[in-house]
Amino acid sequence: MTLQAILSGQGLMFLFFAVAAVASGLLVVVLQNPLRAALSLVINLFSVAGLYLSLNAYFLATVQVIVYAGAIMVLFLFVIMLLNMGQANMNTSYRGIRTIVAFASAIGLGGLMSASYKGCGTFDAPDRGIGRRSDARQCGRGG
Repeated sequence: MTLQAILSGQGLMFLFFAVAAVASGLLVVVLQNPLRAALSLVINLFSVAGLYLSLNAYFLATVQVIVYAGAIMVLFLFVIMLLNMGQANMNTSYRGIRTIVAFASAIGLGGLMSASYKGCGTFDAPDRGIGRRSDARQCGRGG
């Protein structure tokens, strides 16, 4: 991808929503207050809808907002309020294990990101005519 394509309007929109989705996803996991974590999840769901918009998938973006950010998050917030989980009681006996798991996860995620950036693990799929116009008769013949 060239720098000019990234700096276009659609590329900047994709980068903005991608960074917002990753940041809010991390906040969902890191925040100890369940209400704040649920609100971060709402931001994450709207960011994913923005990613769908930048990919010209308008129907998916609409369904994402209506179904997930609307209905499911109302249900999550209702359960949180019903259970009165304002303050989460963190068990401090697992604090060292959590730190080790978080550090190992960060190293693993960094390795996966560097491998995907360098192109490791790519394969050449056989040409199955993807992207060509076809009809039902061609589908029956496998090509």
